[in-house]
Amino acid sequence: RDYKVTGVQTCALPICNCHKIIEVARSKLQSRNWASKTDRSSDAGVGFGRGRNKCNLFICDVLTEALGQCPRRTLSLSQGPISAGDWANRSKNIPGFDSVQIPQPGDIAAVAFPYADASGHVAIVDGPG
Repeated sequence: RDYKVTGVQTCALPICNCHKIIEVARSKLQSRNWASKTDRSSDAGVGFGRGRNKCNLFICDVLTEALGQCPRRTLSLSQGPISAGDWANRSKNIPGFDSVQIPQPGDIAAVAFPYADASGHVAIVDGPG
């Protein structure tokens, strides 16, 4: 499948440090904490059990470690991380982040896609463009 990135968000908070975001993300690449087979429901909440996609949880965990916070859902009982579909939505207001056209290292890039258990895929830009 060839997916096209539909949304790129850049951190607009005064505490943003793109290099720190990339450094933290790279430090977690070998971890199985966000693997589909890993159950994170006890520490991350409903929706992050075994067999579930966790890319948005990865983004939230990286941003929390790098910046001390991550955007969370406000209209949900779970207050979980922003969904991949929301990151991909250019018109969605994500607190502390601005939509941009050209991805830069440290930005959050996403594609909306109706998976059975997710609204798309989200990742951290690691290189230019």
